Amino acid sequence: MRTLTISDLSVSYDKQAVIKNLSLTLSRAEIVALLGPNGAGKSTLIRAITGVVPVSQGTVCLDQIDLLSLSALERARRIAVVPQHALLPDNFTVYEIVLLGRTPYLPLWKKETGNDHATVTQALQHTNLENLKDRFVGDLSGGERQRVLIARSLAQEPDVLLLDEPTAHLDLKHQASILRLIKSLATTKNIAILLTMHNINQAAKCADSVALIANGKIQSYGSPADVYTPENLSKAYDTPVEVITHSENGLPFVTIHDTL
Repeated sequence: MRTLTISDLSVSYDKQAVIKNLSLTLSRAEIVALLGPNGAGKSTLIRAITGVVPVSQGTVCLDQIDLLSLSALERARRIAVVPQHALLPDNFTVYEIVLLGRTPYLPLWKKETGNDHATVTQALQHTNLENLKDRFVGDLSGGERQRVLIARSLAQEPDVLLLDEPTAHLDLKHQASILRLIKSLATTKNIAILLTMHNINQAAKCADSVALIANGKIQSYGSPADVYTPENLSKAYDTPVEVITHSENGLPFVTIHDTL
């Protein structure tokens, strides 16, 4: 079982530390949610893992493979990312966008093989996009576009999938649909999933474990029931909260403490 291990990772912008000696481990079929206030370092961690921003110290390894020492193409065969703000060309079809996920496997100037097209078809099936494969991206809803991005990532056949705010700017129906998809992918595709989220109640329902980040450090890590305490959350978000146990699913449910 492949494991992603982040060890003593630090990232700085203009000599200002954003992430400080952060360590985290993910295994296959596991979903870990990164929670924390704006500016805590969640998106920066995603960018650091994928090599978009340089790290000042620490390692990111998939088993014994140092991901940060690989080329961008080699890294893309092992780890895929769905960014928070992704620009997609409106005049490309869904199929063409998802096919771009095979780029790390294509020799220069070589055409896609039957295996590449089969992998794309499977990605479309997993994301329920088969009936939209010939539609232009510009004609899709926000939720459908998000599924296209996830399908493109699946076409990379990654061991690890990173998602930065996958439900941002979506209505409730599409938020629920994307979260169901993410949960199913962890098990059916047997991949490790790390995602950042602002909605901590959604994270409790979706993730196996949560990492609460503030000031570039993990303040608490564990199951939602262990991490979601008034003390932990109030300190991290710098605002008083209340935590109750949901009567139907037994999960913690967080509300802002009424101070008005």
